Amino acid sequence: MPVAGDDPEFLGDRIRGRVQQELGVSAMDLLPALAVRNDDMTVSAGRDIAGVEVAAAHLAHEAVSECCVTGAPERDRGNVVEAHVVLNAGSTGDEALTKAFQDHIKAMTAPCKHPRSIRFRDDLPKTPPGEDQRFKLKDMQVLRK
Repeated sequence: MPVAGDDPEFLGDRIRGRVQQELGVSAMDLLPALAVRNDDMTVSAGRDIAGVEVAAAHLAHEAVSECCVTGAPERDRGNVVEAHVVLNAGSTGDEALTKAFQDHIKAMTAPCKHPRSIRFRDDLPKTPPGEDQRFKLKDMQVLRK
């Protein structure tokens, strides 16, 4: 029976096999799984939306320098996706750009995942190591009708 010390690929194959079994990923599936913390999920109208997926789609737009996505409370849907965006120099946050972002996100992810609220900011609150402080953005939110 082979052991990990004999073959450097052995442990990797065992780990991949276990992950594939737990997640139900077939060997033919070459796309990586999206791993998201539970507190980074937004439930909007019964749909689970990963903020990192929406933020990654925003970052693919040429006008975006930084982006952080949170859930904002809303009466009808429970929560809506809210994007906090720092623009590149030369870009102006206006209604036309907001609409362009929403269309861009709908095309890259799914129509239900587009941000219903986009906040243009000069910067995002960060921890000393440079991670986004989502809780500070959530503290600034108010209930929408």
